[in-house]
Amino acid sequence: MSIVEIAPFQLFLKGGPMMWPLLLCSISSLAIIFEKAFFFSSVEKEILVLKDQVIGAVRKGDMKAAVAFCDAVNSPLSGILRAGLLHFGKGKTEIKDAMEGASSAQVNFLEQGVSFLGALGSVAPLLGFLGTIMAMGLSMRTFQLRLQAMNPAAFQDIVGDVWAALITTAFGLLIAIPIFLAYHYFTSRIFDIVFQMERAAMDLTVALMDLSGTSSLEGDEA
Repeated sequence: MSIVEIAPFQLFLKGGPMMWPLLLCSISSLAIIFEKAFFFSSVEKEILVLKDQVIGAVRKGDMKAAVAFCDAVNSPLSGILRAGLLHFGKGKTEIKDAMEGASSAQVNFLEQGVSFLGALGSVAPLLGFLGTIMAMGLSMRTFQLRLQAMNPAAFQDIVGDVWAALITTAFGLLIAIPIFLAYHYFTSRIFDIVFQMERAAMDLTVALMDLSGTSSLEGDEA
């Protein structure tokens, strides 16, 4: 029976016990990829809307509305802007420090799940190689037992086990390649989002300085 004649589930079973951890890696990575893709898309949209709402309210002198906009949205940017708003009336340095402190926590929040995705991409091929080594070890054990019984095994007796053992390596690589692509894509998305949040924080700082009637350079000497 050739490999093309085997049903997918039978092919999966021929890979041995390591196929189940690989299947778990595949399902987990898909769940993370879909969740982070939706999350980053919503965050980028919220950044544009929230930035305009908050800075617009600040320029009108309505600080309560600006804070309310931040409280109404559960996004990484809202925590950063809210920290700056709560330090209104202080120097530029204090406002920047408050938003930078909030930004560190929000960046960690953005990275949640992505680092685990990268770990899955590293583990998947290793599991595949481990499954192949285990299967090849069993094949060599078969050779040894047949030799001890004075009935040497021919290669065709184990060739089925050999290519079946390679299934785990192939499956592990098939899982790892898209995971690594998704990991690097999400990493670049995080950099873009962080840059957008930094720009929003800078714009808010300028708006707060203008509202307080001070120079944008005030507070840098502190």
